[in-house]
Amino acid sequence: MPVPLIAGFFAGLWAFVKASALPMLFYLLGAIGIGVVTYVGMDLFFTTLLNEISSRLTGLPADMVAIFGLLKLDVAIQIIFASYAAALTFKGFKQGAKSVFTLRNPSA
Repeated sequence: MPVPLIAGFFAGLWAFVKASALPMLFYLLGAIGIGVVTYVGMDLFFTTLLNEISSRLTGLPADMVAIFGLLKLDVAIQIIFASYAAALTFKGFKQGAKSVFTLRNPSA
């Protein structure tokens, strides 16, 4: 008598897992994958851009580099990059990964 009850329990449990838990797991893994790809891509983009800016600034004369140091230009560039990264992160959380990089017509 307990064998049909146990078999029925496991059959019901498998039906639940198959119907709701597996699609939820696939959705979660997909969302994590999109998040990781987006983070890695944006990190690579910002790192490349920051390296390009610093390589362009190294060819300047010493007086100009000293003025940029007094103006804290490097801190300003880091703040700008951090604000862009935060804005993209919030936009990704709010609207999803598909709409982070949408092209818009500025005249519209």
